[in-house]
Amino acid sequence: MSRRSRGNDFQDWCKKWLEKQYPAMAVHNQKSVATLIKIPGKGEVWVSKRNDIFGCVDLVAVSYGTKTMFIQCTLDVSIGRKFKELKEIPWNLFHEDVMVFQKKGPRRVVVFDMDCTSREFVKSFEIIGGKVKAKEGS
Repeated sequence: MSRRSRGNDFQDWCKKWLEKQYPAMAVHNQKSVATLIKIPGKGEVWVSKRNDIFGCVDLVAVSYGTKTMFIQCTLDVSIGRKFKELKEIPWNLFHEDVMVFQKKGPRRVVVFDMDCTSREFVKSFEIIGGKVKAKEGS
């Protein structure tokens, strides 16, 4: 299975997890788009290209009475680049939540949230086996 396929599967998992946790929430899953291009001498080839919202968001989740959630889903071990890309957007963190869901293993996901005042990402909680495990000290 390709890295892109695993990434799409993880995005699908995150969307389903959010919908299960927040049944009234509408979640949009922005996937890569395939385009058919013609290459002289080789014919037609399908090329997949990145299609993230603002170039860095995979999911958008909305519900009445809550902040809109903008979520990056990643399999990357080092997520500093993801944090940097998200920090470049002028978010209004009093009305929006900006989160990163990082898959750390077969049944473990770490969730980071952008802090309202510092605009730095902090570990918010973990999802282990589909269940939320609050961060220590909470």
